[in-house]
Formats: sequence, C-alpha cells, structure tokens
Amino acid sequence: MNDTSHDLDVAVIGAGPAGMAAALRLSKASLRVAVFDEQPRLGGQLLRQPPRSFVVKNWLPGRAYLEHKQRLKEAELTTDIDWRLGTSVWGVFPHQSGIGFDVHIVEGDQSRVVSARRLLVAAGCYEMPVPLPGWTLPGVMTAGAMQTLLKSQGVVTGQRIVLSGSHPLQLILADQLLDAGARVERILFAQPWHRVLQAIRSPRTLIESPQPLLEVARIVLRLKRAGVPVRFSQSIQRVMGETSVKAVEVRQAVQGVPSAEEPEVVDCDSVALCYGFLPSSELARQAGAAASPCQGGGWKVNHDGSGRTSKVALYVAGETGGVKGGDAAAIEGDLVATSILADLGIDAEDSPRPVELHRQMEQRRRFAALLENVSAMDDDFFLSLLDEQTVICRCEDVSWGEIQSAQGLHPMADTISAVKLLTRTGMGLCQGRQCEHSLRRLLRRSRSEAPTPESAYTVRAPVRPVSIEMLCNTDQMVSHDAFALERSIGSIPSLPNKDSNERQL
Repeated sequence: MNDTSHDLDVAVIGAGPAGMAAALRLSKASLRVAVFDEQPRLGGQLLRQPPRSFVVKNWLPGRAYLEHKQRLKEAELTTDIDWRLGTSVWGVFPHQSGIGFDVHIVEGDQSRVVSARRLLVAAGCYEMPVPLPGWTLPGVMTAGAMQTLLKSQGVVTGQRIVLSGSHPLQLILADQLLDAGARVERILFAQPWHRVLQAIRSPRTLIESPQPLLEVARIVLRLKRAGVPVRFSQSIQRVMGETSVKAVEVRQAVQGVPSAEEPEVVDCDSVALCYGFLPSSELARQAGAAASPCQGGGWKVNHDGSGRTSKVALYVAGETGGVKGGDAAAIEGDLVATSILADLGIDAEDSPRPVELHRQMEQRRRFAALLENVSAMDDDFFLSLLDEQTVICRCEDVSWGEIQSAQGLHPMADTISAVKLLTRTGMGLCQGRQCEHSLRRLLRRSRSEAPTPESAYTVRAPVRPVSIEMLCNTDQMVSHDAFALERSIGSIPSLPNKDSNERQL
C-alpha cells in the first residue's frame, strides 16, 4: 500500500489525545506514520509531562486522567510510529504530484520538508485571551498556563491566587492548587448562578454525563470546606500593581455587564483568567480547509463529522474542529483514523465500529455545547472590561484607544485586515491569536453583523515564527513554486509580478 513518491502515508500534527489515538490506530495497519509536535514529550496540554530530567510526585492523579495516561504509556512503547517531538510545523503545501502534501517543519537547527499522502491536523486549542486593565502585569496568566506549570513541574505561581472567568476549568485548577498547598483567595464566575443551575438540571445531562457533574460537586464541596469563596455574577475589572500583581478590583456583574458600584479590592499576587478556549485551526486553514466562526471569536475547521475537510486528503481531529474536551478528542482521533483507512482502501478488522464512535461523539458534543453555553459571555461584557489604555495587541503594543482612533480617522476601515494594516494589530509573533477575537468584537459592535471570512486575518505560512536563516537551512531543495502554491489554496491573491516580489524577498 505504500507510495514510494511520498515519505509518509499519514502525517499527524499534534501529539495530544486526538493525535495519539489516531496514530496508534493507523500504525496497526502497517502504514508509515509520523507525529509532529512542538513539545519535547507526548501528551499535549492535557497530559503535559514534566521534563525527563526530574519527576513530579503523584503526577496527574484521579480518574479523569487514567485512560489518557494508559494511552500515553502505549504510545511511548510503540516503535511503529515516528514520533517527531520538539518539531514545529510552519506550513503545508500541495505535493508536486497533485496527491497529498509537503509538510514544512523546523527540527533542531534545520528546516525540512516531509511529504505525506494524507495529513491529519490535531493541533488542539488555546485559551481565549481576555484583555482588561493590568492583564499584561507579571503574575497574570490564563488558567491553562497556571495549570501547565502545576502539571509539568509542580510550580505554583503565587501565594495568594484569584481565579476569574466563566469556564468550569477554574474549579479543576483550584482543586489542583489546593493539592499543591496554594492559597486560593477567591473564584469568580461572571455568569449568574441560575444559568449554571438551569443547564445541569437538564435530565439528558444528568443521564449522559453524571461523572463530570459528580466531580464538580466533589470539588465545590472541598472548596467550601477549605474556606475558598466561589462567587457568581462577579468578575475582575482591573488588575492592580506597578511591576507585579498586588490586588484586583472586583465588580458585580448585572445582566452580564459589570455594575457601576464601587469595586471591591482583593489582595493577591497572582491571577488566572479563564473565559473559554479557541481552536488552533491556523495550520489547517493555511492548507486550504474551510472554517466557520465559533463561540468566543475563534475559527473551527469544517468537517463531515468523520474528520474529512473541504480539502482532499486533509483531515482534522480534536479541538481543531471545535473544542470538545480531551475525552472527545481521543474518541475523534479513533474515528478519523477509520476514515483515513477507508479512504486509503484499507479494511482494518480490529478498528472500532464507526457507528459506535459516532454515538459516543454525539454524546460528548452535546456536553461540550452545554459547557460552551454556560461559559459564554456576550460582546458587551468583554468590551466593558476595556479602557483606552488597555493593550489589545501585546506583540505590537497597540492599545484599545489606538485601534478606535484609527477606525475613527478611517471610516472605511471596516474589516479586520484594514485595521491590521493601519495599526499593526496582529502583525506580531502570535499572528493575531491574542487579539483577533477582540477586533472582531469591535467590528461586530460597529457593523452589527455576523462574522464573515473578511472578519478574519488571512492565515499565511509561516504559521509559526521561523527565522530566514532557518529557511535557508532546508535539508532539501523545494521543487515547487511557493507563490503558485499559495495562490492555488487561496492564501494570498495572485501577484502581478512574481519575479519582482521574489527579488524583494
């Protein structure tokens, strides 16, 4: 079945739950499979492993991680998969044969090109950044970043910690912080309690998802016994401090918007914000896959329910196609692997039945939708957190006031790309991951319309920062015309004078 014109049968990008599950399934069919991941060890963000140089005592205890840790152990013992860890994928282009893709990677101090008949992007997700006054101070981070330090190295970021947001991950993080001996001053949920209560009272939720609800109940009871206040309809309005976090201003939220009442000041030295997650869809979109807007301002890659995207031979699994959680990602990895095998004409007898995998996925998608609805805050809430000096684009140091002034001076700047050109917002190393969703809220407020492709940054290679020196150190000649390939997948418009542009580069 192997095609000697390609290095691989399947390239998998991402070594989290979805990528590992898919790779393990594909390797059993004797396919040439490689998995590329930026981290030095397997597991993704869910199973963030400590460095090999030391051991974290009692790493990730609890039933929620048990099955994932078993899969991790199986993956680490598997020799039929080429695990390319510490490797960054910066671009994907069609293979010169017209079948499959060239995957451009940075590995060590060299850039390489690997070709594959099929490509699976399982790049996971990242927490939605939420700008507010003081959010750039040392000591302010996302809940996921704080949790990563705990998981991978047992590091607690402060002595007095305040958690604020709308997502239930706050409760899990607080539980883990207590285990680590940290003091959690307060947990703030911006949404009202009745919205949460209404969601968990659903009979279908109670029947289909009793385990996560019981876990939440256990954590809430533990927090109460530990004297940790859990407040609803409250949020941080401002982080106070000069060179580090000293305190936060907390306001009551009325109908989703902070009230005008005098704020309460809570002393602390570390803050975690958590308002939800955005799919890491940039690489699949750069490769030509169609995408749709999702809650919070991100973009999820469209697929047929079995991982097939609008681009032939390109598949997605896990959070890239919409945030659903680690359990769902692992199941979807299995499901998409069966799709790839079927498309390659391989009948894998030991593969799970797609019908059963679809049933499991539907159940988890419903629970994910419930969490999304419970956690969602509207545009007015996020806009109410901003003042003129609030930095929106951290890479280019562009404030909210500067963005609004640019729009006022140029009334025709009614697309996200136009604002980018005027202010450099989104031109930094993160390529808009920190600020795109905030700009979309501004445009929605001023234009009162739903997101469109024009309200997204154009995703172009390199999707990860890579030096020109590194590109010059490619280990093989790239025979295709990169300009023509980007035009073919719609990443950039046709250039009138290609030779001139190549000389400029």
